[in-house]
Amino acid sequence: MSSICGIYNLDNAPSQVAESAIMIESLNHWGADSINTRGFGNISMSHLMRYNTPDSLHDQQPISIQDNSLSIVADARLDNREQLLKLLDLCCANPNNISDAQIILTSYQRWDTLCVNYFLGDFAFSIWDKQKRRLFCARDHMGCKPLYYYIDSKQFVFSSEIKSISKLPFVNGDINESWLAYSLCLLTKDKTSTFFKNIQALEPAHTLTIENGKLKKNKFWQLTYEKELVLSNEQEYVEALREKIKESVECRLRSCYPIGSELSGGLDSSFVSALAFSQSTQSFHCFSHVQSANDKRRYFPFKDEEKYISMLCDYIQLPPNNRHQITMEGKGAFDIIHKISRLHNSPALPTQTLYSSGLFEAARETGCRTLLTGFGGDHLVSSYGDGVYSDMIHRNQWGSLWREILDLSKQRRTSVMRHFLSVVLQELYPSFYNSLQKLRGSPPKAITWNSEKARLCIQREFADKHNLPNLLTSNYLYQTHGCVRDRELRKVTSPMLLTRLENGGLFASSYGIDYRHPLLDIRLLEFCLSLPSYLKQKGGVRRYLFRKSMTGVVPIEIQYREDKARHSVPTAISQFTEDKNVLLKSIKNLDSTSTLSRYVNVEKVLKYLEDFAPTEQPKIPLRAIAFSYMIGQHLAKQEHF
Repeated sequence: MSSICGIYNLDNAPSQVAESAIMIESLNHWGADSINTRGFGNISMSHLMRYNTPDSLHDQQPISIQDNSLSIVADARLDNREQLLKLLDLCCANPNNISDAQIILTSYQRWDTLCVNYFLGDFAFSIWDKQKRRLFCARDHMGCKPLYYYIDSKQFVFSSEIKSISKLPFVNGDINESWLAYSLCLLTKDKTSTFFKNIQALEPAHTLTIENGKLKKNKFWQLTYEKELVLSNEQEYVEALREKIKESVECRLRSCYPIGSELSGGLDSSFVSALAFSQSTQSFHCFSHVQSANDKRRYFPFKDEEKYISMLCDYIQLPPNNRHQITMEGKGAFDIIHKISRLHNSPALPTQTLYSSGLFEAARETGCRTLLTGFGGDHLVSSYGDGVYSDMIHRNQWGSLWREILDLSKQRRTSVMRHFLSVVLQELYPSFYNSLQKLRGSPPKAITWNSEKARLCIQREFADKHNLPNLLTSNYLYQTHGCVRDRELRKVTSPMLLTRLENGGLFASSYGIDYRHPLLDIRLLEFCLSLPSYLKQKGGVRRYLFRKSMTGVVPIEIQYREDKARHSVPTAISQFTEDKNVLLKSIKNLDSTSTLSRYVNVEKVLKYLEDFAPTEQPKIPLRAIAFSYMIGQHLAKQEHF
C-alpha cells in the first residue's frame, strides 16, 4: 500500500521542496514506513510506503533507471508478476527483490505507453520520461487505486488523495456545485468530478499523458461482451467459475502480514473468506459487524448475521482467537464523520464504511495490512439474474420462461398464470401493463422526484438549478430495463460503485489497511459476463451458478439462504443514535453561521433528527444526514477564513 504525489512545473520552473512537503504531510495520516521525494529539474515525485507484499520490503521509490531518464512512483499490486518477469527477462534467484514498480517501469521501457495493456491488478502510477519530456500516468481497470490531478497554465499536480492537492496554496478551492447537487441526491455525477471544481479524478482504465504542454487521456480497456461461453454441461460451468474465483482470491493474498477478511454472513463475503482461509499461508482473521445483545433489543434492524458468521467460521475451522466480532456498543458516529471530512478536506458522500471504524481498528490491532471484501460481487459475479425473463422472451424461449415462472411460483406459493402474464405484458406491452396496474389501484413503482424527495435533504431550488428532478428518474441506478448483461454492465461500471471503492479505500487506508476486492477481478468479470443468462437464475433460484460453485466450500445453509439482512453494518443505527443530539446541536449552529441552507433543507434535517426513532427503518438515509453536516462544516470553515 502506498500513496504517491508529484508536481510538474509546466513553465519549467524548478521544483519546490516546500510544496512537496505540504502534500506529503497531508498524505501521511496512516504512518508510512518510508517516505522519499526526488526532484528531476522541473518535476518532483514523492512516495509514501507502507510495507505489505514481499517485494514492497525492497521497494525504494521513486525508482529511476537509465541514468535517471526514466523515473516512477507507483501504488501498485500486480497480479501477473510471474508472467511479466518472464516477458521482461527479469527472472532472478529471488523474484521478491524486484518490486511491482520496477516491473511497471521496465514494461514502459519495453512497450512505451502500451505497457498498461500487459498489467493485471490494482495500480496507479506516474512515470517521468526525461528524454521525451513526457509525464505518463495510469489507473487500473476498475479504479481500485485512486489518482487525482489538477492542472493550470503553470503546474500539473497528481496525487493518491484529493486532500493533498487541495492544500496547495495555488489550487483554487471553488466548490463544484453540480457534484454537490448529485451527491445530495445520493448519486454520483460521473467518474471524474470531485467536490472541488478544479480537481479531477483520472477515470479507471485510463492513461493520462502530458507532452509538449498538452494533456491527453486514453482509455485502454473496457468491460464488454463478445460472445457467450459454451461448455459441455452445467458442471463444467460450475467448476470453471469456482476456479476463476479461487484465482482472484489467491492473487490478493500476497502479503508478509496477517490477512483479514470482512465476513457479513452473506454469500459473497462467506465465499471469499472461506476460499481465502483455505489458501492463505499467513495468519488469517475474519472481522464481522454484529449487534450486542443489548442493542438487538434497542435498535433496528433487531437482527444481525451472527448465526451465519459463526456457522461459516465453525465450518472452515477458523481458530476462535481469529474471529473478531465488532459491536460498537456505546460508540457514536460523530467523530468518524469529522475524520472523513479531514481525510478529504471536503465533504464526501459517506458509504457503509462510515460505520466500519471499529472493524478497521480491530484489523490493525491484529497486525493485518490486507483486508479482503466481497463488495461488488452482486453487481456481476454473483448477479441475481435480473432481466433473465426479458432474455427468454426476446429469444422466443417460451417453454423455458414458463418452467422458470412455474418453479418460482411454487416456491412463493403464487399464481403461475398471473405471474406469467404479468412478466409478458410488462416486457412486451409496458404502457398497457401500467394502465392495468393503475386500474387495479396498484400503479407500478417508479423512481421519480416525488417518490424520492421525502428521503432527500437537498433544497428544491438547488435541485432545480441542476435539473436533478428530471435526472433522478433517468439515472443509471434506476434503469430496470434490458437483458441480464445490460443490467450487469450498468451496475458494475456505474460511477456509484467507483465512489464506494474510492471512499472505502481511503477510509481503510487511514488505519493502514489495504482493501482488496476479489470479486472485481477483471478476468473474473469478463468470464461472468460471458456466461449464459439462464445460469444466473434457474429453477426459481437466483444467483444460481454462484451458489452451485460454493458447494463444499461453505455450509449449505449459507449457500442457499434467501434471508440476508439488508444492513451489512447492523450497528449503523446504534452509532448514529449515540451522537444524535450532538449532530442536532451542531447542525443548528452551522445553519446560523454558514450558507448551508442554500444547499440543504436544514429545517427538514433538524425535524428528522428531533423525531428520529432508533427502532424504525430510517426515513432519511443516515449518510444523507452525515453528508449534510459535512457540507455545513466545510462552508463554515471557508467563511471563517
